[in-house]
Amino acid sequence: MARASPSRRMSRSYTIRFVLISLIFIGIQVAVLAFGVASMRAVNATRAYAMGESLYSKGQKEAVLDLYRYAQTGRQEFLDDF
Repeated sequence: MARASPSRRMSRSYTIRFVLISLIFIGIQVAVLAFGVASMRAVNATRAYAMGESLYSKGQKEAVLDLYRYAQTGRQEFLDDF
């Protein structure tokens, strides 16, 4: 059996190291991308929650004002709006 020359072993060693470093780099990039997507989803969910709470709060205020107007005037349209 013929033995591999030292330069061939060194070349294979560099190739394995290059592939390993490349795979580590690609893995880190995929992780950063996944964290970015997750953070965007979290920000969108938080924004949607805040917007929904804001609309709910405005609806409550309008309902109270309609009920107050009905109590003051006795007009049926304000009770219907309530």
